[in-house]
Amino acid sequence: MARGAARRHVARVIRPVSEADSERIAAFFAAAHERDSVVGAISAEHWRRFVAAPQNRGGPDFRLALEGDEIAGVATPSLRDHETPRIRHFRIVVAPERRRRGIASALLRHIAEMDAPQAVLLQCLCPERWEAMAGFLEASGFAVLENELEMLCDEANADMPELRHELTIRAVKETAPLAAALADIHNRAYAGTPSFVRLTGAEIAALFGEEATVLAAELNGVPAGFCHLELGRNESWVESVAVEPSRQRRGIGASLVAAALAEAARRAGPAVRLSVSDRNAAAYVVYRRAGFRVVAKSARYRAERDTVMAALMGRAKKYAPRPDRAYRGSS
Repeated sequence: MARGAARRHVARVIRPVSEADSERIAAFFAAAHERDSVVGAISAEHWRRFVAAPQNRGGPDFRLALEGDEIAGVATPSLRDHETPRIRHFRIVVAPERRRRGIASALLRHIAEMDAPQAVLLQCLCPERWEAMAGFLEASGFAVLENELEMLCDEANADMPELRHELTIRAVKETAPLAAALADIHNRAYAGTPSFVRLTGAEIAALFGEEATVLAAELNGVPAGFCHLELGRNESWVESVAVEPSRQRRGIGASLVAAALAEAARRAGPAVRLSVSDRNAAAYVVYRRAGFRVVAKSARYRAERDTVMAALMGRAKKYAPRPDRAYRGSS
C-alpha cells in the first residue's frame, strides 16, 4: 500500500492551466458528467468564455492536477480584491473515479497558499448532493455562509403585465452606450454580497457579449435596473437582475423578471432557471410570485485561509505513515 501511495504521489503534478488545455478540460468535464451528473458537461468554447469572464481575469490561477498524462482534477480559483477582506472564490472538481486520493486536498492547499502572506477568505459553492465534498470542506475548517437556491419556472408565457406609466422596459440591442450606467447599477445593487464582482462598463459590455439578451428598465428615460438573460435551446437562464438601490421595492425587479419570462417564452421556450441567495428574501418572494420553484440547493462555504492551512497540515500529520509502517509496506 505504501509503495502504491508513493507512486501516486510521485506521478501527480499540479500546474497552471494553459490555453492549449481547453479541449482536454472539456473532455474531462464530459467524462465526469457521465459518472456524476452534478458535474456539468461543457464545451471547449464554453470553457474559454468562462476563463475570459471578468472575475476570472484570464484564469492565471486556475490549476490542473495530473496523474500521469491524465487530468485528475481541476481547480478554478479567482481573487476578488475590490473589497476588504479579499475573497478567493474557488471550485474543485475531481474525476469521480479518482476521488478520496488526496487530490482535492492538494489542490486546496495550492489555492490557500496563493495569496500568502496577505489575509484572504476562501469561499466555495458546494451542491447539496456532494455530501463527500461538504464533509471535506467542513473538515478543512469551512462553515456554511448561505445557501444558493436554483429555481425553475417551466410555465413561462409571453404575456406581459401592464407597467406603470413612467416605467419602460426595452431590449437593449447595443449595450456599449448604456454599459457604464448598467455597471454602476450592478455594483451598487450587489455590493457587499458574498458573490459580488465589481465590473467596469467595458467589462459588463464584454460579459453580455453578442448572445446575451439585456432588458433595461427606465424611469422617465433614466436607467433604473436591468436583467441579463441567456436564451437556450431547451431552457433559458436569468443570469442577473439588478435594480438601483434607491429604486428598489417599487416593482421594477418584478417587471424585469416578467419581461424576461415573456422574452424567453417567445424566443426559446417556457423553461427558465435562475439562482438566488436564501438571504435575499425580497428577491425570493419576487421569483416565487413569478412562478419559480426551488429545484436544487448549494451551500456557500467560507473560511479564513490560515484556518484552512492549519486543518490541512493537521490532517496531513494525522495520516502520515510512521517510519516502521512505511518500511514494512515496502519490503
